[in-house]
Amino acid sequence: MCSQHNKPLHFPNDRGHRHMINTWQIGVTTLCYSPASFSLHRALEGIAQSGFKFVAPVSIPEWGEHIMPEHLSFAGINHIAKLIGSFGLQTTAIFAPHALEHPEGVDLLKARVDLAAALGAKYVDTGTIWPYKDLWTLRPKSELQEAEIAFHRHVVEVADYAAQFGITISLETHTGLAGTGPKALQVMQRLEHPNIRIVYDTANLIYYEGIRPETDLPVIANYVSNLHLKDTKGGLHEPNMTAIGEGNIDFAVIFKTLKDAGFTGPINIEGVEGGDAKTTDNMLQRSHAFISRTLNELNIAFA
Repeated sequence: MCSQHNKPLHFPNDRGHRHMINTWQIGVTTLCYSPASFSLHRALEGIAQSGFKFVAPVSIPEWGEHIMPEHLSFAGINHIAKLIGSFGLQTTAIFAPHALEHPEGVDLLKARVDLAAALGAKYVDTGTIWPYKDLWTLRPKSELQEAEIAFHRHVVEVADYAAQFGITISLETHTGLAGTGPKALQVMQRLEHPNIRIVYDTANLIYYEGIRPETDLPVIANYVSNLHLKDTKGGLHEPNMTAIGEGNIDFAVIFKTLKDAGFTGPINIEGVEGGDAKTTDNMLQRSHAFISRTLNELNIAFA
């Protein structure tokens, strides 16, 4: 079992990216290569060959099991650290479950904090509460209120734990309590915790809320610690992801808003809906070219 809940471990692929203060780290979550179909090795290979230097491994039970700390020994984690480093990649974040409305979610998230510390990552990305009991039908109000109370209690416990490692718990704009910029701002103001911030997902606002991220982001930009990059050709409840820069999101506006707010990354592409691995490789290569070109045009330093 990896999670010992004590002090951080240090492995070979932690090469000081914490000190890249003014440089945005552009990476990819391994979720782009479905864990049900592709190994961690194949995901890392595709990400590196597409020109990226940073990665966010997915660690979500039953949904995205590329790295599961519950099933790994110290030696197993060390092997994974070396594997990531062998592709010239550095880990910026751990893509963790949205589980903090449940008591068992605390241990799940603490284990991912341990994993982040071991792999040199600075962020653990999670979510708030899931408001639906089935497709687009809201859970009863009393149930949501109880879930909200539990979430706030649990996320503070996990953030306090993460603080000793210098790790931030990033709450995704993925419906729930932080589904929009104004809602996320309320969460930040209520918690006022230095190790809790927002990971902004550019396409979730469109899919779940029918809201444009270009106009929503400025409300919460000062609290955004990292970014989940997705593009879409769809609208409300229309899943139609594509390569970054080939959908309907104006990323020049997104990036400039974050730059003006003093954002320094990391940015991780969460999905491109590539299907097979070679198609995903190609979509990530096109995404890398678009992101690089756009950041250069905005005079934003990146790696």
